[in-house]
Amino acid sequence: MSSLWTVLGLVFVMWQAPAGEQYAGMWTGTYDGTGNGQFEMTLDKGKDGAMTGKVNVNGDGAAYSADLKSVVFDGVKMTAKYDFPPDPSAEIVMTA
Repeated sequence: MSSLWTVLGLVFVMWQAPAGEQYAGMWTGTYDGTGNGQFEMTLDKGKDGAMTGKVNVNGDGAAYSADLKSVVFDGVKMTAKYDFPPDPSAEIVMTA
């Protein structure tokens, strides 16, 4: 009987959505840091199955769009990174 539960447990794990997939869609909010403003972030499942996305930022006299370089979920915590368009040598790290 225990091997049956092991098999059923493995099947359940295999049918769960990949990490973060349940958060796909458009998200809006505000940010604080060296400045403050509003952002809109879109998360999608990429062709390879990994999460991808884009961010639109408007605040403190700056408005730009950027593609996310990485999106990582650890449970419900998300960390996303993108190059800062006004200075591509700078990287923005967002956590939520």
